[in-house]
Amino acid sequence: MIMEIDELSLQPGEVQVWVLDRDVLGELSQRASATLSGEELSQSLRLADPDLARLWLGRRVGVRQLLAAYTGLRPRELRLLRLPGQKPCMAPTQPGPRFSVSASGGWMAAAFGQEELGLDMELVRDDLAWEGLAQRFFSADELAWVQAQPNMACQRQSFFQVWTRKEAQLKLRGLGLAGLESLRERNGLGRSWVEDLALPLPLCGSLSLERPPAWLRLRRWPSSVAAGEPTRQKKATMQPTDRSPVAASLSPP
Repeated sequence: MIMEIDELSLQPGEVQVWVLDRDVLGELSQRASATLSGEELSQSLRLADPDLARLWLGRRVGVRQLLAAYTGLRPRELRLLRLPGQKPCMAPTQPGPRFSVSASGGWMAAAFGQEELGLDMELVRDDLAWEGLAQRFFSADELAWVQAQPNMACQRQSFFQVWTRKEAQLKLRGLGLAGLESLRERNGLGRSWVEDLALPLPLCGSLSLERPPAWLRLRRWPSSVAAGEPTRQKKATMQPTDRSPVAASLSPP
């Protein structure tokens, strides 16, 4: 039985990043009919693959339940908007946290804070021909750092780390992958704070904000783990091409 999350709060300047695995998303998908809007339920019917539809529903339920816990509203009462050229947000009539969501390989990560933020998470894949992407979209410094890693496995991991930093910055600005070209230069989209996240292997992720948060907390929503208080860690400013990322530790809710 999945653990319930009833009430959440954000301290001033705090960002919380939640990580949900395939099993949790599967359990959450069973609540879809009681949680999601009619439009969301209709959208899920367009997915022919039952597993993909189940994960899609689980992600939507997860986002709504977390937002409900932060706002005190019922999950189905939430009005979530996605305007053209902008990232998802809550309706202006329903004040709540800013949020950013990413999904890959049956996992979901969702970041919540009081200021705009961008989150990206990727499953580190062995079958991706990443070298061509790095040549096209990475700056000379980023490419040199990836190529300087001691073996192919480390180079692949480093590629995904740089890639998630870039996508996190794009999500912060509400831009899509078309903005990747502008990130070949260090300040292509202006300066922003970027943090590498210590996610469960083989995941890789990054978070971006306009300025460093006072606290960053990584939280896991497991199926059967006793609740506990996560460790808080102050964060230091870093930029996308820094060579020694400071990673936050993952702890249960």
